[in-house]
Amino acid sequence: MTKVAELMGVSLHIERPHGNLPGVVVGELGGPMYDLVKQITEVLTQTGDILVSGGYPNLGSFVLEALKEASRSASQDMASIEVMLERVSASEWLGMFLEDNTLCYSS
Repeated sequence: MTKVAELMGVSLHIERPHGNLPGVVVGELGGPMYDLVKQITEVLTQTGDILVSGGYPNLGSFVLEALKEASRSASQDMASIEVMLERVSASEWLGMFLEDNTLCYSS
């Protein structure tokens, strides 16, 4: 989560005064971006797990294979686009989406 927050340029901590020690500030996980960063991290982790279980070491190799399949299509115009979209839409990780600010997963 820390790396995602760093790449987004946001902080995952909020600071508040310590209850018993005057002048001491305590940092805690939270803040306005915490939930979003957590959800993004979960989606990335799930996507990686699905790709690895499907035999792909990374997203790029998945996309490359889908593009190669599309290029082998009989008609190079709309048919190749349809093959690519069909290949991508058949992937489990596209079942992940945000709905009402809650991360959902549907297969």
